[in-house]
Amino acid sequence: MVGSVNGVIFLSDDYFGNTYTYILWNPLVNCFIQLPKPRVCFMAIGPYMNVFGVGYDCLRDDYKVIRVVYPQRNDGLDETPPLAELYSVKDGKWRSVSAENVGFCTIDLDWSVCFLRGSVHWVAYERFGVEKEWSHKSNLLLLFNVEKERFQIMRLPLELRDVCPSSLMVSECQGMLCVTHCVLVDNMLTGELVEFNLWVKKEYNQLSSWSKFVSVDVRGRLHKFVHLRKNGELIVSSKDNELLSYDPETKNAVVLAQGCPSLYDACSFVETLAFLNKDCKKKRSFLPEDNESDSSDDEQLSPAKVEWAKMGRFCAYMNQLQKYRRQF
Repeated sequence: MVGSVNGVIFLSDDYFGNTYTYILWNPLVNCFIQLPKPRVCFMAIGPYMNVFGVGYDCLRDDYKVIRVVYPQRNDGLDETPPLAELYSVKDGKWRSVSAENVGFCTIDLDWSVCFLRGSVHWVAYERFGVEKEWSHKSNLLLLFNVEKERFQIMRLPLELRDVCPSSLMVSECQGMLCVTHCVLVDNMLTGELVEFNLWVKKEYNQLSSWSKFVSVDVRGRLHKFVHLRKNGELIVSSKDNELLSYDPETKNAVVLAQGCPSLYDACSFVETLAFLNKDCKKKRSFLPEDNESDSSDDEQLSPAKVEWAKMGRFCAYMNQLQKYRRQF
């Protein structure tokens, strides 16, 4: 699950392979749209890292999916500026959008994205230097406005600008922009999680409105922050594979579910009748026309090439791990 907007959930099945399976689903009416294969793919550009976001364009009454693709350089680092594609439900196809002003790298070790105030938000970081001699400079949020179809940036509080960028997660909680900082001993890849701090931005357009909402010691039972509830309790995962509702004041916890702690996710959801009309149902079976695809689908390739393509995403993921191990 990548995210949700106005009752529509965006699902992706390419976290560890190039399946190019993307679905916009309305669980209330059980209608969905399966997106066509994007133009930018492994067979066209080789290994890459990509992030997604879903948003609602209220001016056009249109749901949109933005995909930002960073081709991998020979040294395993992300190439900037990235490539960007936009899918529109009304248009029923992918098209390119400009990302020339995006000189920042995003984090893809975990789905960390939210839609708020007309824009998709990702955790990103600036870097400086050339070739292999570069360093992490400053963390920020990369935004994409779905109405203007333009990228922007938002500054984080000073306390979060110089931490390891992969220790940050962005989310929307109760209509507020939230950033979670996972504090670890040693480093992000092998260190022990000891605390997470939840920061909220009460006034969206004011940088000074960032404030630390709560700090939670997780050296005991807790493992990962998932979401903030309306009653002030935190939805968190535990080291015992539980999903908990945790009261930071009393430190009491109620078990909500059992499962893999690293795979728990949550998002705000409101009921809607989107995709119930006849036009959207026709688009559920939409397939790209021959002249709209830069390369053939994996099903049209030889078995050997299919396996090669599936390995591409995994190789890019491992390159990312090597990059963070080397730099952070």
